[in-house]
Amino acid sequence: MPEKEPGTRRFVVLGEMLELGEEGPKAHWELGQETGEHGIDFVIAVGQELAKQTALGAAHAGVDAAIVADNETATTMLNSMLQPGDVVLIKGSRGGMRWQIAQALTGQQITGIL
Repeated sequence: MPEKEPGTRRFVVLGEMLELGEEGPKAHWELGQETGEHGIDFVIAVGQELAKQTALGAAHAGVDAAIVADNETATTMLNSMLQPGDVVLIKGSRGGMRWQIAQALTGQQITGIL
């Protein structure tokens, strides 16, 4: 499949939702599935086992997906893939500090929890 024009690709970075208990794996898989329904082109799932479920759900929906362990790896991956005009949505719990990815991508100082 040919590469989309710059500005038309949608990336999403999703952290784990640790507070879901037994429903966690299913909820993460369903979240991944929903990325396909919303026209996402690439999912980066950050974390461990629950992130794996997100990526598997996305892949099942036909969305390219990757699992990475941390924010630094997610940032490196995005930096290697992004083209001018691409859109990135970053979502995660406060504890995961996913805002650090946005800070790094926009050249800001990286901060921790305040």
